[in-house]
Amino acid sequence: MHRAYNSILELDEPQMKATVNLNLGTFYLKVGNLKKSQIYLETALDLSRNNGDQFGEMNTLDSLGNLYEKTEQSLLAYITYHDALAIALSIGSTQGELDARLNLGRFYLHAESWDDAQTQLQLALELAERTQSAKETAAAHETLCELYKARGDAGQALHHSEELRRIERELFNAARDRQTRNLSIQFEVERAQREADSYRLRTELEQEARQMAERQVEERTAELAQAQYEVVTRLAMAAEYRDGTTGDHTRRVGVMSASLARALGWSEARAELLGIAARLHDVGKMGIPDSILLKSGKLESSEFTQMQTHTLIGATILSGGHSELLQLAEEIALTHHERWDGTGYPRRLAGAQIPLSGRIVAVADVYDALTQIRPYKKAWTHEEAVQELRAEAGRHFDPEVVEAALHVLCGAAPQA
Repeated sequence: MHRAYNSILELDEPQMKATVNLNLGTFYLKVGNLKKSQIYLETALDLSRNNGDQFGEMNTLDSLGNLYEKTEQSLLAYITYHDALAIALSIGSTQGELDARLNLGRFYLHAESWDDAQTQLQLALELAERTQSAKETAAAHETLCELYKARGDAGQALHHSEELRRIERELFNAARDRQTRNLSIQFEVERAQREADSYRLRTELEQEARQMAERQVEERTAELAQAQYEVVTRLAMAAEYRDGTTGDHTRRVGVMSASLARALGWSEARAELLGIAARLHDVGKMGIPDSILLKSGKLESSEFTQMQTHTLIGATILSGGHSELLQLAEEIALTHHERWDGTGYPRRLAGAQIPLSGRIVAVADVYDALTQIRPYKKAWTHEEAVQELRAEAGRHFDPEVVEAALHVLCGAAPQA
């Protein structure tokens, strides 16, 4: 480890040096070597600040706060957590804000500052629920349970304990085919009920109170849109549970797809819709046997052929929907593995034959897969993944979408 560390120190890569120091500091913090941890973390903090890397500074402050708490340097821990929260809010990092508020909540709890602890933890819980961050939601409930136990509020402590157990069951009891069918039925019932309500309100109140009826129709439509979003999110998470993840991949692919759409000139509303629909790109994997889906080694030819059918399965699951969201999700599920040169699957479409939504999600899906650790590979660096996108432009990917991705990922200005 230290040989590699010394090699990196010889390179003129300040951001890499900061990252390595942060990783070493976090490692020593976990194993209890607090003295070494402090050296590496404080070095990482200095490097991040010198580099102007606020994201790296925020993450380092998070670990330093934990270190200062373990070494009973309460004032430093308090200042560090607040600094991390301030940076997260300034750069718009939802995850950073979540981590900082959870850390502050725990800090105030240990300091027996009950009201401050409750404020931070409640804010963290609301943010975690709004962004559907299951792990952080569970952490907030767990700490709130401890808080209310300490305050002697058995009712609230029981409520948060039950919520914690509920989330744990959802995370560990992966939703399978039966749950998917139930969610689909629930969605259709919700849709039919909302449409019936809207129709009844329009006909009964049109003459008497048209404006009031229209407002209620809008409310029902908004409720339907929310129901669709919730079902889409749960379906996406159910698909990812099948291959051992918890929804982070689909969430990242959705965010990146929306960013690419904006860079390509899509309207904000349309880009947001794409970001939601993109989360269902791999929903068809729920129809792939575990023996293939969870296999850590290279797939046999017959296994790979069966894996390819997840595009058709996903399109079938999503077919027949009347909403723009589900129609877009069906299109993406079917076409996100097509290739620009016509060698993709399942229909070997080429060039502009591939819907733009599928071309966009293909780039976002591959970039995220490359930069994340998988059982069969290590994570690529951002630079390696960007180079791969450049190399595959015109072969795997639409060159125009790759150019937009370089603009989003690297800040390169799109060519005219």
